[in-house]
Amino acid sequence: MSLSVKEAVLTIEAVRDEIGAVEDFLDELMDGVPCTMEEKVKLRIVAEEIFVNIASYAYQDAGGKATIRGRASSDPPCSVTLIFEDRGKPFDPLGKAPPDLTPDVRKRAAGGLGIFLVRNLVSEIYYDHRDGKNILTVKKNVSG
Repeated sequence: MSLSVKEAVLTIEAVRDEIGAVEDFLDELMDGVPCTMEEKVKLRIVAEEIFVNIASYAYQDAGGKATIRGRASSDPPCSVTLIFEDRGKPFDPLGKAPPDLTPDVRKRAAGGLGIFLVRNLVSEIYYDHRDGKNILTVKKNVSG
């Protein structure tokens, strides 16, 4: 069986209005990757959550760009890797403690569930701050 790998890069303004471009990028990257609709939806949630966080917090209203590097392998073990890069304020989302889910939802502090959700939807997740960039890498193993 020949190796079937697709790679792509998207660089856009880190603003919420660009979420459609992120979705289109992910759809194109995953075209031909044998996975269930549930796995595609999970990856879309992951990509949207990470991008919205960059758009909302990285540049503190100063404006800036976000780059997403994608790699999809359609041969077993099938996987999709997304690398999110920005030059915004350094922030390690993996350094935050997991949210306390024991209190009633109406009594919990707002926020903090996004990275918790992302961690539970991917197979691997890593953060690095290098060359002035936040670099968050997520990998999801998928199957058809």
